Amino acid sequence: MLNAFNGLIRIGILMPILEIGRRFNVNKMKYGIGLLGVKDGVNVVFDTPDHFIPHTICLFLNGQRLTQNEDYVGSYSGGGTTYYDRITILSAEYAPQPGDLLVADYMVY
Repeated sequence: MLNAFNGLIRIGILMPILEIGRRFNVNKMKYGIGLLGVKDGVNVVFDTPDHFIPHTICLFLNGQRLTQNEDYVGSYSGGGTTYYDRITILSAEYAPQPGDLLVADYMVY
């Protein structure tokens, strides 16, 4: 008996979806994580409390989503690791002021 699930397997659509789900486990997502660093209107370098998978991070300043590689970039802070754990904001316009909310969503290893 052919149903929608079997049909997806037969035409090769479901397998790539299952592979993505296996490789990028949604249980490894972290949401609304506060970044570590001084919010003084000048500092633009902040660390995450976790190592994150590059290109999975979304940064929010006071609820406004910033654009990766335009407004900020991810990198690693050194210390003998190559895991990403640092965010650098590229524009002084987005340097957080005292009291601003700077949070990130990202996937961890």
